[in-house]
Amino acid sequence: MNSTKNQKLFPSERQKKIRRIALEKGILRISELADNFAVSEMTIRRDLEILEDSGFLERTFGGAILSEQASFELSYSSRLETNVEAKKAIAKYAASLIYDGDTIALDSSTTALALAEELQDRKITVLSNSLGVAQLLRSARPRLILSGGYLRQLTGGFVGPLALKTIADLRIDHAFISSKGLILNDALFDSDLDEIEVKRAMINSAAKLTAIVDASKFARSALGKIIALSDIDLLITDNSIATKYLKELKEIGLNYHIAKV
Repeated sequence: MNSTKNQKLFPSERQKKIRRIALEKGILRISELADNFAVSEMTIRRDLEILEDSGFLERTFGGAILSEQASFELSYSSRLETNVEAKKAIAKYAASLIYDGDTIALDSSTTALALAEELQDRKITVLSNSLGVAQLLRSARPRLILSGGYLRQLTGGFVGPLALKTIADLRIDHAFISSKGLILNDALFDSDLDEIEVKRAMINSAAKLTAIVDASKFARSALGKIIALSDIDLLITDNSIATKYLKELKEIGLNYHIAKV
């Protein structure tokens, strides 16, 4: 978090910066914000209350998280610019799990797009519902299969009955799925029901499932569940994960890998 100490800001300016931090991290801590902006915790609480009233945040004990509405409205282009290094680190490790000749599935997440960037010279088949993946791999070595369907502008993903049928008719070696949120001892979550259906179709057609989820998504939920964590073969996240969540991962016995940024 970039320090703004000794820089006196108007409340509107401070709240704008808090919004930017929330988009980058997903989770806010009152104590950290108070220290960062050199103001009292009461001042930060008032800022968070204003942002909650606007529908941008949901306050929690000791802080706040992005509201479901804000998560849903965060555009694809904006998501491309968040947690970039974490996504690259996750993608690099995920790519090491893919073998020549494999058929893999990539969803329409920006983390899956980062993985596609690692696969441009690989002798594999890629099934995806992502416009971004299609544009990236159209002249690359992998054989590309698009799911078809109708395009959602917000996510850059193809969804609907045609996409579901295409995916259901194929057999996939390894599916790589991301999410808007992850609750330990529960599930992966997403805010778009159509996208959830596509992710589930990929999971059902795959022999192996790896979740590629950066650490900012921990302790966040959304409208619908994608899959229970207990049904995931491997979770890849990054080393900005909070110590308490890492401890919980060890306790529940989930197979995981921490990618170093």
